[in-house]
Order: sequence, then structure tokens, then C-alpha cells
Amino acid sequence: MKKISLILICSFIIFHANAQLPDSIQNIIEKEMATFMNTNGAVGLSIGIYKNGYSYTYHAGTTEKGTLHTPDDHTFYSIASLSKTFTGLLLAQAVTENKVKLDDDIRKYIEGDYPNLQYNGQPIKLYHLISHVSRLPFFLSDSADKPGYTRDNFLKDLHNIKLDTLPGIKFQYSNAAAQLLGYILEKVYNKPYEELLKIKIVRPLSLKNTKITLTATDKKHAAKGYNKDGSYNSESYNYLQAAGGIKSSVGDLLKYIEYQLDEKDSAVALSHKESWGFEMGNNTRFSCALNWQIIKSANGMRRIFQDGNLPNYSSLVIMYPELKTGIVLLSNTILPHELSKMADTILKGVTLE
Repeated sequence: MKKISLILICSFIIFHANAQLPDSIQNIIEKEMATFMNTNGAVGLSIGIYKNGYSYTYHAGTTEKGTLHTPDDHTFYSIASLSKTFTGLLLAQAVTENKVKLDDDIRKYIEGDYPNLQYNGQPIKLYHLISHVSRLPFFLSDSADKPGYTRDNFLKDLHNIKLDTLPGIKFQYSNAAAQLLGYILEKVYNKPYEELLKIKIVRPLSLKNTKITLTATDKKHAAKGYNKDGSYNSESYNYLQAAGGIKSSVGDLLKYIEYQLDEKDSAVALSHKESWGFEMGNNTRFSCALNWQIIKSANGMRRIFQDGNLPNYSSLVIMYPELKTGIVLLSNTILPHELSKMADTILKGVTLE
């Protein structure tokens, strides 16, 4: 991944770009970032673009209100549900290592008796957990998204779940399912989830700023999160672990995108393989892979994407494998619609260039 440093200064925004795109695209990016920073609640923003082996990064705003600390390529942001793509990749690696099978009954890896984790004799399978068709709820209980909610609490609440239809049929977004898969992977490898993340993804990809638990030094380089009303929100959401606890930087996520675009890697290819889907019309198909969502157009072009949102952060990754192109956007305020709109506008310019 080739980089050349460039700094652009525009009135109230400082942009840092690694290498330079054509002026026409550069102008689109600057305009979109300025529009975003004028949105109520916006504090800081980092954007990374990967195209044909080159990376480009841009930063605006601040990591903390009332300061001049601009984000950079190494600034930590909570990436929320983008964490699930890491969990999906860990599952794909476990499959390629012959440690598990995607269609294994999940109860094979859970201690205790869970007759409730099936419907009419059809069990929840491993791949159901990361493709949002397990029929597990968003969270298992009202306290499941609060600090202090433990693995034991989770497994106890899991006994109370009752499936309403066959697993694998209907989409229902579930943090609980991803959390459960994280616990299963811990059992399969006999290692904590964060250690698995480090050993199997972070170190091999040389990700210097991707982890769940930040050190005191790390926190000095982290963007502080803000609620949409502008109030500071210090919650780290570490306890979401496999479902949404990871922090990362735009620089690391560009490396992650580069890796994801190389589908010669068997685990990557498996993590992009359709688990279920449906026709959207006009020869366009929507599907879920191992947490990645995919829209495939009539010409065979795939848009592979996932966003992540917490009360104090938003993130989005979109990739086009056939074009060797991807984008990542990170914000320390929850502004998902604004990120999505900005990504589409920028990508239109980048992919047409």
C-alpha cells in the first residue's frame, strides 16, 4: 500500500492525505467533509480511501471539543458493529483450520442444555450467528448493553430465549448472536476473544491501533465520543467484545480493506460467501456473508459493506472487490445517515475516475 504525505488547509478544516487523487475528486471530498462538519453534532471525522494499491486519508474537526487536536491516521475510534466483520473473519479462519464447520449446531460449543436453541428440530448453526438469521434478539435482555453484564449473565439469559421460526430464513439483526459467536470462538481456541483478535488478525496484518482495551497511552490518541446532542459520552462499550467492542484507526482499517480485497485468501473468500439472500429487482441481489452485507448488481459488481453505530460513534466500510476500491469513514458522533450519503458521493467520483 503506497503512501505520499500531503496536507491541505481549508478555512476551519485540516485535511491530511496520503498521496493525491485527481483535483476533481479532491474537490468532491473537501466539499463533502465541509458539509459534514457543518452538521449539528459533528466533532471529528476521518476518511480513508483505498484504490489500486494506493491509500488516501483525510481528517477534519477535532478529537475533543474545545481543543485543536485534529484526528490523524492513528487516532482510535470505536468502530461498533464493524467489529462483527472481525468476528466473522475469525470464524472463517476456524473453518479453514478445520476446527469448526459453518453448519455445526451451536450447542456443540455451549456448556449446558439448551433445547430452546432450535425450532421444530432445526438448530441454530454457526453461520446463522454472524449472518443475522439466527432469530436471536438484538440483545438478550434490557441489561445486556450495560457495563457489568457478564458471560455468565449472557448464558443464563440465553436459556430464556424462544425462537419464533426456523433459523436461516428471516433476517433479524442481532448483537446477541455475534456475542455468542465470540464466546464460542473463545471455547474453540481456549483463548480470550481479544487475544484471538491480536494473534490471528492484528499481528498478521500489522495493525498498530486495533484493540478492545485501550491503555492510558492509547486513550491520549483516542477520539472522545459525543452524543448527537453534543454531550460527552465516555462509555467505551468494551463489554460488547465480538459484537461491537473494537477500537481502530483509519490507517489500520485501510490495511484491513486491502486484506479484504484480496479474495485469494481462503478465509477472506469464505467470509464474503453468501449465507442467504434475496432478489431486489433489476437483476440486483442482496445477501449476507459472515457479517458483511453484499449488493450484487446485474453486471456482477459487488458492493460489500458494514456500518457500526454506538451512541457516541459512527463508522462505515464499503468495498468494491472488482474495482480494488474501498472507503472507510469514522466519526466521534453518531451520524450514520450523513456518513452513508458522503461515502456514496465520494465513491461515485472515485470509481468513475
